[in-house]
Amino acid sequence: MKPLELQPEGTTCQCVTEHRPPSIQFENHHIWPQEDGGPTVPENLVYICATTHNNVHAYLRAFTTTGRVLTPDELRPALDQWHYTPHVQGYAYDLAVLGWTRWHTGTL
Repeated sequence: MKPLELQPEGTTCQCVTEHRPPSIQFENHHIWPQEDGGPTVPENLVYICATTHNNVHAYLRAFTTTGRVLTPDELRPALDQWHYTPHVQGYAYDLAVLGWTRWHTGTL
């Protein structure tokens, strides 16, 4: 997995090259969650596939439940249950950590 690259609207999700079958649905995602005060500005938006979008929010729910960023090892039981593929896990996890950080520091 290459380093986290934010994908602007009109491009494809970083993990989409790994999808089997190819992803056909893409969505705007607020990195710093909009419901938690995240602004709707280009620096806070990323265009991602629906699978990654769902996975990012699952990670954010897990972080919110515990009140902190969980490591991938701490998330392993949930990841095994959710059956997320590695390429989606890595990109979604990185986006969730970035979102959590922005939310808790209040900065982009």
